[in-house]
Amino acid sequence: MTFRTIVGVVFAVFPLVASAQDVFPRRIVSTLTAPLVAGAPKIDGNLSDPAWAAAQPVRDFCWTKSVNFQTEAFLCRDSQYLYLAARCTEPVLEKLVTENKGAALWKNDCVELFVVPEKKALFYAHLILSCDGQYSATTWVPDEWGEPTRGSQIGLKYAVGREKDAWTLEAAIPFESFGCPVTERSVWAIGVNREKHTEPAEVSSYQGGFHKPDQYPDLLFVNRAIVADGLGVRNIGQRAVSVKVKLAGTKGASGERTASLSLAPGERFAYPWKELFSRAEVGQGFAVEVTASDGAALLKEEYQFVAQAPPAEAVDPMKVPPAKFKKTVLDDPNFFPISVWLQPAGAARAFQEMGVNVYVGGIDLYPSPKDRAFLDAIAQYGMYAIAPFKKEYIESGLIDHPAFLGWMYGDEPDNADSATGRVIRTPEALLYDFATIRNADPAHRVYLNLGAGVANERQVGRAATDEQYQGYAKTCDILSYDVYPCNSISPNGPDRLHLVAKGIDRLRKWGGPDKLVWMWIEVNAIRDGEGRCPTPEEVKTQIWMALVHGANGYGFFCHSWAKNWLRENLNITGGSAVTAITPAMRQALKEINAEVKQLAPVLNSPTVENGATVRPTMGGRVDVMVKKYGGATYLFAVNMKRQAEKPEITVAGVRNGTAEVLFENRTVEVRNGKIVDEFAPYAVHRYKIVQ
Repeated sequence: MTFRTIVGVVFAVFPLVASAQDVFPRRIVSTLTAPLVAGAPKIDGNLSDPAWAAAQPVRDFCWTKSVNFQTEAFLCRDSQYLYLAARCTEPVLEKLVTENKGAALWKNDCVELFVVPEKKALFYAHLILSCDGQYSATTWVPDEWGEPTRGSQIGLKYAVGREKDAWTLEAAIPFESFGCPVTERSVWAIGVNREKHTEPAEVSSYQGGFHKPDQYPDLLFVNRAIVADGLGVRNIGQRAVSVKVKLAGTKGASGERTASLSLAPGERFAYPWKELFSRAEVGQGFAVEVTASDGAALLKEEYQFVAQAPPAEAVDPMKVPPAKFKKTVLDDPNFFPISVWLQPAGAARAFQEMGVNVYVGGIDLYPSPKDRAFLDAIAQYGMYAIAPFKKEYIESGLIDHPAFLGWMYGDEPDNADSATGRVIRTPEALLYDFATIRNADPAHRVYLNLGAGVANERQVGRAATDEQYQGYAKTCDILSYDVYPCNSISPNGPDRLHLVAKGIDRLRKWGGPDKLVWMWIEVNAIRDGEGRCPTPEEVKTQIWMALVHGANGYGFFCHSWAKNWLRENLNITGGSAVTAITPAMRQALKEINAEVKQLAPVLNSPTVENGATVRPTMGGRVDVMVKKYGGATYLFAVNMKRQAEKPEITVAGVRNGTAEVLFENRTVEVRNGKIVDEFAPYAVHRYKIVQ
């Protein structure tokens, strides 16, 4: 799903209670004609030309469900050109998507036309007609083997226009581009489809879909008075015509009716399908036969019922429905989230032994177990999962599973789209998603992970601005990012572990003090190249840099595509692995995570503002965090540089005494609130002071 802000308002789609009548006919079989017109339309984007009144209408688009934003098109011809006009309903014209070019043109708001000369399915032409006047139009022709090869570009006459709540187009497509003559006996096929990328995004088709040449309606080149007109027929001729229109249920739908009528020029008869098939269900259908007064067949159509799409409703993204969170382990002061990214449930026991307790994603990613079975599998080990948002998870009651923890977006929307250089998803797009999720389920938190550009402002692939990052922070309840300095930062990544802390500071700044902030940690070699696998000590340092700077949780990225590293360290020869952690790293993570879990109630307690000051040695830096819990003062300190350090740390409100250095089996003296201790490069010390 994508989203664009619309003068402070967006459109969201909300489900309604379904009934047997909540269906819509999707066209399966039909025939269109391109009538010969006396005067060619002027290609200027204005659909007022008389030619369009005499043209073949193309209406009532559909998809796997009905659509909320309809398109109507018109077809006609002269001896040289096939003419197409279209009117695309769009209530927010100022937000039309126009930023894409070249191969990515289809990502704009556009109409996609598929022309199949002589119904030769391998050799159809594909035309992308963008709402900003750009177009791409190519033919496919047979090579020496009779196989399709790209032919020439079609030189169109093309223009776009604007009406109230719609954008329009007109195109003149030269017949000579297709390399075959057009006569009244010619039978082609044509597919008319629309890509709507303003929010709510929607795709639609008159019949068949995208790149489905064998499913498109026939296109004839005869002048017929009676033609299909959406869910009906119209007389586009110059005199009245008497016809019979018969509708009959198919595929289990009951009902049949024949109407005898005389259609005046320009008059349309709408199929009475709602009345006749009021009890129709999805999958059933009906057939249409239109005959002349003498019994000659004029038109045959077939339809299949699909679900009626819920209506689009206006939503103010600044008024995201308030959360009504149910209590989960995230509210337990003795629980500290330690997660893994997109891992299979089969590894749950091994992860539990390492101290992991949360899966982020993966629930629907692997063949088995997945969905509910995935949650069942990890629940055996006391673990929880954050899942991609799916309405079926709500409808099936999956969100009530004891292992279900919340929802997630797609990864790293702040990175650059390779086709456009802009962010993959805008903050406004995610704000729409956020409103949609919160409306559907106000009881669970929503999780978002951002890319390395959060901390590394010169990151190749960083597309978001600081202002956009502030926007991203408003679209979730849990905000995280990844940077992987040993693997991915150049130059001197292993000496720039401080980027972990920088990124957490920025998330805290953008998200505010109440936002849950998590950090992703590297634990292997991710790819072959300049980067390397971190040492267990560097992993511990990164974790505590994140915690000292305010992270409420962290997780491990376990995938690897480092072919050489995998072969040398794990004897894996396939070139990639989903779970790539050496035995030594597994043991280190087990110990690191055990310490964090032991400190969970302390880490989950409020941070003491200005709780300590540090006077480092020349050129050094030690960052600290102070907590008070259970009558004790806790000081957490991490050396931020790869150099030895002996700082003087002054803890506010502490007098003389002794501090226990946790997990190190030693103590240090506290004199006038001051602690002086040795820090190896990137070392971490945790102190407990009881007075």
